[in-house]
Amino acid sequence: MPKSKSNLLIYLFLFFCFFPYIKIIPMETDTQPYAMIIGIIVMLSYPFYQSYKDIRWLFILVILSIIIAIFSKLDFDTFRSLFNYLSIFVVPAATISALTKCNGLSFKFYRSCIFIWLAVGIIQQFIYPEFGTQLLSRASFGGAARGIVSLAPEPTFYAIICCLMAIIGFLNFRNEKQYMFLQILLLFQIVILARSSMVIIFGLASFLTYLLIKAIKKRIINLFIFIFVAVIIYYGIILLLPYIQQYRVGNLLAHLIRDPMLFMIVDESINERFIHAYFPTYAFFSDFGLPHGYGQFADYMSHIHSEGEFSKYLVYYRDDYTRIQSGFGAIFFELGVFALIFIFVLIRNFRLLVKNNFSSLFWCILFSVILLNAMPLGNGLVGFTLGNMIYIAHKHSTIKNKARLC
Repeated sequence: MPKSKSNLLIYLFLFFCFFPYIKIIPMETDTQPYAMIIGIIVMLSYPFYQSYKDIRWLFILVILSIIIAIFSKLDFDTFRSLFNYLSIFVVPAATISALTKCNGLSFKFYRSCIFIWLAVGIIQQFIYPEFGTQLLSRASFGGAARGIVSLAPEPTFYAIICCLMAIIGFLNFRNEKQYMFLQILLLFQIVILARSSMVIIFGLASFLTYLLIKAIKKRIINLFIFIFVAVIIYYGIILLLPYIQQYRVGNLLAHLIRDPMLFMIVDESINERFIHAYFPTYAFFSDFGLPHGYGQFADYMSHIHSEGEFSKYLVYYRDDYTRIQSGFGAIFFELGVFALIFIFVLIRNFRLLVKNNFSSLFWCILFSVILLNAMPLGNGLVGFTLGNMIYIAHKHSTIKNKARLC
């Protein structure tokens, strides 16, 4: 990456993408808007994104989200939703512009970001639990059993940031000598420092899904390998349960094995994630893709709760849902059928990445699971990861087209 002063803007943009929760001025929201704000300047200064069709589709999505806002109540929740949809256009566009201008992401910068997250996490774990949290709008401490937060508001968000950085590492640096070492550091942060039960379970689910698809797509022998690995994981968990059940992840895995159907009501956190992922999608299909607009989720859930059909899955139901804590859930509920534009962009680039390297499938599945979780589309690292995927997929596609011409 060039080191001229003219690239200070790009470094600032990248910094706020990789550290999306750091505040400059006090704000109510966890995710700060600086990646998008600086991203607007980057995309205007270096408009390399203009040749990318996917960015045009995302711009259309922004226009549609603004039109829907006209028919919604103009309050803070509406503007927060609009910020998410504007960000999912601006940040990927700025990412493409920055990566094109600098001929890719700097490995040194990427490695430094991992070390910073790790260093803060280690200091919180062993020296001073509140170290670095002054830079955040809030920090949720759940005791030693929950894990630490590093530079995120919650341990789960810390773990998700590590997952996103692992995806970025695979996309850009899988041929680097230190690639596996950095991936191990990220896994260490997820399992040992953040100790996010949901992210660990989602990671295992993504891995098994990847193995199953690979087994079906490739050869019959791979299907037997998948069954073997799944059985090993299952009985391995059973053997480890007496030793890990005192931890939250062990307790959740025990419930999952005993009764998968009731896993979603084991505790408040899981039930909350289930509500925000399932019911917006249920509303999308049951209302035939009709956009519900902004600020309507609380009323919709009140209606669902009063009907009683899903009462056994609403053990921890609240009547004050101000926003949908799921990227996919929010876009399907609020934008309805127009959310398919976003899905089209994702699938198109997933397909190109997997076509170039089948191992990309695991990371694409993991990214999808993250978007289903409590991660807003307006998060700077989510937008950067999407833009990075589009940039890499387009790069591979261009190389292959040139090869055909030769």
